[in-house]
Amino acid sequence: MIPLFGCGNVCNIVHHPCAIVDKKGPVPSGNTMQVFAGHTGAVQCGEFTPDGKSSLDIIILSNMRILLPGKRIITACADGVLIFWDPRSPTPLFKLTPDDARFNLDGITSLGVNSTSTLAVVGGAAGGVRVVSLSKGEVVGALGGHSEGESIEAVQFVDLTGSGTGPSIAVTGATDGKACIWDLGTMRLRATLQHQVCLAYTFPLVLFHNLSLT
Repeated sequence: MIPLFGCGNVCNIVHHPCAIVDKKGPVPSGNTMQVFAGHTGAVQCGEFTPDGKSSLDIIILSNMRILLPGKRIITACADGVLIFWDPRSPTPLFKLTPDDARFNLDGITSLGVNSTSTLAVVGGAAGGVRVVSLSKGEVVGALGGHSEGESIEAVQFVDLTGSGTGPSIAVTGATDGKACIWDLGTMRLRATLQHQVCLAYTFPLVLFHNLSLT
C-alpha cells in the first residue's frame, strides 16, 4: 500500500492542477503520480470519496482539509467549476460549470461527499447550495436556507444510524452564522442553528454526535 498526498494549486494561472504524490515512508518521495488540469480558478476545496477499500494515509494540502481514503476525487474552484476524477486518469469523469444556470454559485467555497459516494453537496460564495449526483454527473437539487451573499464555509454529512446506510443528512455552515441541517431524501431543511456572529472560521470544525431530528 502506498500512502498518498493530494495538493491543490491556488495560484492565479490559466489551469490549476491537482497533483497526487506518493509518500513511501516518513518523508514524501516527491514523485508525482498524476496531475489534473481543468480548473480555471484557484482550487478552493476537494475530497476523496469515502468508498476506498485500502488503508491509505491521505491528506489535502494547501487550503484544503484532511480526508479519508477513496476511489475518486472531487475538486472545485473559485470560478465555480466542479470536476470529478478517477485518480488513474487525467481525464475528468464529469465536469460542471457555471454555464449550466442550475450550477451557477458565484464560485465554490466548500463541498462534502456522503458515505456511499453517491451525492456531493456543494456550497457557493453567494449563499447557494447544490446537490450533485456523482453517478449521473448532474445537479439533482438546490437548497435554499442561507442568506444571499453569505459564503458557505463548510459542508458535513451526518451518519445518524452509524451504519453508513441511513438517510442522507447534511449540515452546511455559512458566514451568516447559520448551520442548516438538510434531509437530502426530501431535499428539505430540517432545522437551523443560529449564532449571533459570523462563524466562518469555526464552522469547518463542526461535528454532530448523536444528533436527533424529529
